[in-house]
Amino acid sequence: MDIINLADDNRYIVEEFLMKEPYKNAYMIYDLNDNNSEIKIVYENNIIRGVLTLHHSNNEIIWFYGDRNSCKYAINTVNYDNFIMFVDEKNLDIVQSKFKITYYKEYVMRLKIRDFNFIDALNVKKLDENNINQYNNFIKCSGKIVNSGEYIKNFDVFGYFINDKIVSSGEIAAKTMKTYVLGGIYTLKKYRNNGYAKNLISYMVKYCSNKTENIIVYVRQNNPAVNLYKELGFKIVGERIFIDYNTNVVP
Repeated sequence: MDIINLADDNRYIVEEFLMKEPYKNAYMIYDLNDNNSEIKIVYENNIIRGVLTLHHSNNEIIWFYGDRNSCKYAINTVNYDNFIMFVDEKNLDIVQSKFKITYYKEYVMRLKIRDFNFIDALNVKKLDENNINQYNNFIKCSGKIVNSGEYIKNFDVFGYFINDKIVSSGEIAAKTMKTYVLGGIYTLKKYRNNGYAKNLISYMVKYCSNKTENIIVYVRQNNPAVNLYKELGFKIVGERIFIDYNTNVVP
């Protein structure tokens, strides 16, 4: 087997490989054009067997998609002291053989926008530079670590407001030809169980409705939010493993 870096002349065939499971691999497809990501292709006899994506941010974030032999080969190139990783369950034991990890099972959940019943969400808006201080206060309470100004500038970030305070927020975390991914959906503990996240998600889906046909979320299997997404019309279309190696991040 051989590993080579992503280049302009092989980008299309890598995307074609990842599009075998477009909902599971949405972040990897999105990162094909992200300057913060390093993408490696595992070849055997001139055939793609796996793709390893290394996204460099606050924590190293790693995705792997491919067969077991290519996973074994790719994992040996990973030498970080801490990272978050996403793999198929079939490859979990390979990662465990090299790293002492904590892991969680996640659902891949898909919404067909044409089947969505929109609800009014009068207290939700897309954030802009005028909301930086409010969003900064929100992320301090949520424990999220981001530069609020840069985040609002680079992503479509949304907030549910009560008395000029953001109490629930989320963002469009990735966009591909096939789907948009909603991420970072979080409601401050004091304001939970009031339907604010439901209103927030409805607004976000409506915002996406003329841009894509599918919405994806990734949700830890024992997270009560699974029931909320089912109520909104999301269906489970796959599973993956969230791996924590020395970051203490819980999905």
